[in-house]
Amino acid sequence: MNNQHPVDLLPGFALSVLDDDQARVVHAHVQECEDCQRELQELILELTDNSAVGPRARVRRQFFGHIQFDMDMREALREGARRTSLRWIWGAFLLILGSIVASLLMWSGMQQREMLANERVPTMVATTDS
Repeated sequence: MNNQHPVDLLPGFALSVLDDDQARVVHAHVQECEDCQRELQELILELTDNSAVGPRARVRRQFFGHIQFDMDMREALREGARRTSLRWIWGAFLLILGSIVASLLMWSGMQQREMLANERVPTMVATTDS
């Protein structure tokens, strides 16, 4: 975890809204990383400073921007799944339609061959010699 800084989770950690696992990871990292300690201290100061409205907005934007990104990604994945489902449905529909058309063409060809065969067979007329 030393090489990966949880910068996107720091605002949530400062606001105490992370789940337990995320909070443990951030806490463990902040204990070892001076850069993240400084960033977290700045975020906490911005949150607790009653006179600074602007920085609070920055922290909120960072945190909720991260949440919005996650929501956008989930929606994109859902949309991709819908498209994939529609492709499968259209593929199955076209396969069934093609099978029906092929069957009808084969049946029609067999009917035509049968009619031609019936026309070529000479009819035998029985004659009675009495």
